[in-house]
Amino acid sequence: MPIALDEGAVVARLRPLADDATFRRGIETFTSDPRFLALFLMGVSQGEALGEAGVAAIGQEEIAGLMHELRRQGLEEHGHSEGARLAAQELFPELFDSQTFRWSEYVPGLDYYFTVREANRGRLRERDRYSRLNLYLTTSFGFEVMVELLYGAVIDALVRSPLPRVVRERVTFVLTVILRQEETHLGLIAQHNALLAADRSRLSSAAVEALEWLGRLEATDYEWVAELAVRKVVRLYAGYADAEKLRAALPAF
Repeated sequence: MPIALDEGAVVARLRPLADDATFRRGIETFTSDPRFLALFLMGVSQGEALGEAGVAAIGQEEIAGLMHELRRQGLEEHGHSEGARLAAQELFPELFDSQTFRWSEYVPGLDYYFTVREANRGRLRERDRYSRLNLYLTTSFGFEVMVELLYGAVIDALVRSPLPRVVRERVTFVLTVILRQEETHLGLIAQHNALLAADRSRLSSAAVEALEWLGRLEATDYEWVAELAVRKVVRLYAGYADAEKLRAALPAF
């Protein structure tokens, strides 16, 4: 059965979670100090690179071939990753040794991405709905919702940032491009429904089985991981509300 779920409505429902005062202070931490903003940009680069790699995790060339504009999306995510990294390198060259970011181990988000994905994997297995395709689609949906709220909060905070205008405008441009290009994609729910409607007569048995497993998903599976992704990113950035604590944790250079 096709799924009826509006991503915009899910974003609207979860937006109040991003209004948390401690989360907002954490965002202000990253938009008030050039070193912290570099950390954030490298986190964006890392997250977009994981999105690009996620396409390969589907593990079904036939299924990937049925997904609309998947190749273009992968190329865009690669471009987003490189764009964020280049912005950090050009704006804050003192934090790089050649192409290497000096504080890679302090970039926020890597554990977050894996935690959300593995929690989703466990839930899908518990509900007898797990497949690599199902994990990819639902997790990607959760991260897309999260990105809209997180990047939007950062763009809002940059308006009030004490950093130089050229820095604020460059980072705002990078994040805005990512958000606008995401809007041009066929939504993941539409991808889900298009896959279910695909002609299976010429597909391999393995591909048909993947689509049958896809048919087990419900709207709640997408909504669940979206809420988890937002709640956990709010918790992640709320942990940076104390700017002095973060400053003390970073090594001198």
